[in-house]
Amino acid sequence: MDEWKGLFQTLEEQVSQLQRTVTSTQSGFPVRENLLPEALLVFPPETPLINRIPRKQGAGTAASWKELTGFTNVSTVFYAEGALPNAGTSAYVPQSAAYVLMGRTFGVTGFARAAGANFADQLALERTNAIINLKMGIEDALVNADGTGNSFEGLIEQIDAGNDSYVESISGALVMDDLALAFREAHDRGYQISYVLVNALQMEEINNLTLAAGTHSISVIRSDQGAIAGLGRVNQLIDPISGVPVELMVHRDLAPGTILGVPERLPVPLSGRQGQDGIWWDVLLDMTEVEIGATVDSVQYFLKTYATLAFPARRGAFKLTDITSGS
Repeated sequence: MDEWKGLFQTLEEQVSQLQRTVTSTQSGFPVRENLLPEALLVFPPETPLINRIPRKQGAGTAASWKELTGFTNVSTVFYAEGALPNAGTSAYVPQSAAYVLMGRTFGVTGFARAAGANFADQLALERTNAIINLKMGIEDALVNADGTGNSFEGLIEQIDAGNDSYVESISGALVMDDLALAFREAHDRGYQISYVLVNALQMEEINNLTLAAGTHSISVIRSDQGAIAGLGRVNQLIDPISGVPVELMVHRDLAPGTILGVPERLPVPLSGRQGQDGIWWDVLLDMTEVEIGATVDSVQYFLKTYATLAFPARRGAFKLTDITSGS
């Protein structure tokens, strides 16, 4: 009996997932259900950041958080019997980022749907393509948006000396000491760099610098067809201060000449929804589809999401700029 009950429950859940179209009680528009499950299944290689950054459900008109800037202590931790310990207070800077509206319009003609009915659902294909397109646009904004036209600021804009981040103009070819100093600056601020964002050109330079700096080996794979030998490939750096492996993330949207170091955790946990997370994607409305309606022999839709980037760990990040090619 329990087995049948479990089977019916599974069928009920599957049927409910097929009921995809609902009507918004606020706008009167036919609004498709949340597209987040489908969006999470689409992992184009061009969107490594949005695939990695954790999500939090937002509320209101802006995401808010506190940046811990340090501790103010009076004298030492020692005190005499019968007396009170010396005072210690923490210093916070309240921060916020307004939610922005992001979306893309797509559509499909009646002929395309009819022609594709024999081998593919053309609407489903266009929807998947629109999700990929929107995610790629958001990915570019996560790196490069500077607030022009809206309030959204990406990593390049937020990792700034005005936010107490470590920023250094290299004004020449990259050397490993430049990265070592950046890691040390993050360590002195109490942060651990989680990944380093690089362009393909700087990835090649780091690869060459690393392999040229010490002893390394190249693996040779033998098969019935012969031997295959490849160049060495560096995909992580060892933090010279902490010894922690740090991922090198190659990013198409990051212009040559700039390297970003991003910490994902705060030095200490804070109360509330923030916890110890140092960066997250704050989502007010998950990716949703809205039907605009028929235009001649075409049905138009648009995808939308309301979100922003919260980055309280930006004071522990680093940005190296003006790197010229040394390859």
